[in-house]
Amino acid sequence: MDFKITNYDVSTEEIYLEQAAELPIDADFMLSDFEGDIKKILNCEITPYIITKQISGPSFIIEGDAIANIIYCSSEGELCNTKQEIPFKKVFEASKSLDGGYGEVNTTAIVHSCRAVTERKISLRSSVKLNALVTVIEKSEIISDIDNNCFEQLKGDAEATTPLGKTFKTFIIDEELVLPQNLPGAKKIIRTNAVSNITDCKIVADKTIIKGNLKIDLLYLAEQNQFIKHCSNIPFNQIIDIPGISELCECDADSYVCGLDISIRNSEDNECRKLMLVSKLEISVFARCNSNIPVIYDIYSTQYITNPKLSEVKFSKLAKQIYEAFICKKVLSLPSDNAVKILDVWCKTGNNSIKYENNSAVISGAVTAYVIYENADGFPDFFERIIDFEYPFNFDKSLNKPYCHPEIKITNCDFSLTTSGDPELKLELVIHAAVYDECSYSVITELEVDENAPIKNKASLIAYYADKGENVWEIAKSFSAKRKEFLSLNKLNEDTVQNAKMLLIPLM
Repeated sequence: MDFKITNYDVSTEEIYLEQAAELPIDADFMLSDFEGDIKKILNCEITPYIITKQISGPSFIIEGDAIANIIYCSSEGELCNTKQEIPFKKVFEASKSLDGGYGEVNTTAIVHSCRAVTERKISLRSSVKLNALVTVIEKSEIISDIDNNCFEQLKGDAEATTPLGKTFKTFIIDEELVLPQNLPGAKKIIRTNAVSNITDCKIVADKTIIKGNLKIDLLYLAEQNQFIKHCSNIPFNQIIDIPGISELCECDADSYVCGLDISIRNSEDNECRKLMLVSKLEISVFARCNSNIPVIYDIYSTQYITNPKLSEVKFSKLAKQIYEAFICKKVLSLPSDNAVKILDVWCKTGNNSIKYENNSAVISGAVTAYVIYENADGFPDFFERIIDFEYPFNFDKSLNKPYCHPEIKITNCDFSLTTSGDPELKLELVIHAAVYDECSYSVITELEVDENAPIKNKASLIAYYADKGENVWEIAKSFSAKRKEFLSLNKLNEDTVQNAKMLLIPLM
């Protein structure tokens, strides 16, 4: 018997490695000759940057730099800072090979202690938390069609989002920044922060065209001993090749800062209005295609004994795509009555989570706000506050098994003073979340036909007494009957028998 089987590859993302590690990041170091003596350490902030990620067999190798920026009050009452670069490395081991997968790392830093041992020496005890995730695209082969009239097939469509994979690209932004004429020149940079954001992602042929923006915030000390906050926006664009992608597909893009260095460029007029920026960015592009995958839930032959294999196959469907700005406001109470002037406010995101309930979900997270102010004695001082936030959203329908790894970025941090003198913080958070729903279906993946075991019928027509609620497909299958003829003869158009009655089964 000749018949043609059409197979279909179902692609799903499978997590092969999901591990966390905490690495000690400790250092004892002396101040440089041009840095002032320490009177009081105000803030120690550690920013971990991932320099390289590599997959080799069962190993996921991560190397990076932890940049410690320590802001302190000098013995002369000036606001000063010093930086220290501490390299780190971690190898995560999986139980099987990770080759062909893509790895991602989420980093946070914890400062356990940062103290001045002497006026010129600092002892730093801290750690970097790494959350590593390696995902591999697995393919499951199913049977979607059999071309032969002797087979009766119970067919359907499974809605699915087929992942094409995630592609990464790193590049360097090397720019000269010029301070506006209405701002004084820079004497010393106290604090810097950078956040990158994707503004557009388009598919053209087999490429993606990415547009984005790198926002730089910095606090510097001017020649007149003024503290100046300045913000610069640097647009960027990149073209990324993605094999297998077409304009019928969709893609999500995100970008991350992997390194940042800003230095003051000396000028002949000593105004110091030019800054040199070198920043390393990584762009990740996840490509996917939405489709209805043809499946066969059951099959039988009207001529030969068949042995179909049913397997549970997972299908993932994009349920909700979120890329929205979310405004969060919070009044920060000053620690005491001696705060005279706010010098700087900035924020950093912490851990976030997502909770599902029926047809809705809530993304919860925390932001740490850092405030440098001038006290009544004329010296700089510091405090920090934790700000919790929630972002609720709804689905069009209830989900079976949702999963998501939300990303949250702070794209703007500003403040205004209330009538009581407390700073009211206004944060713009960008919520980036792709929520998928996972469903499993029992479908035909293999089929054996025994041509040495033909189906023998003793009659051409059989009377069968069916009970109410019996499945019409199962009745036809039990007799290996031609389903179309069976339905037509008994005038059936429902999946189940509506009332107990006699049915006629036509046989070969």
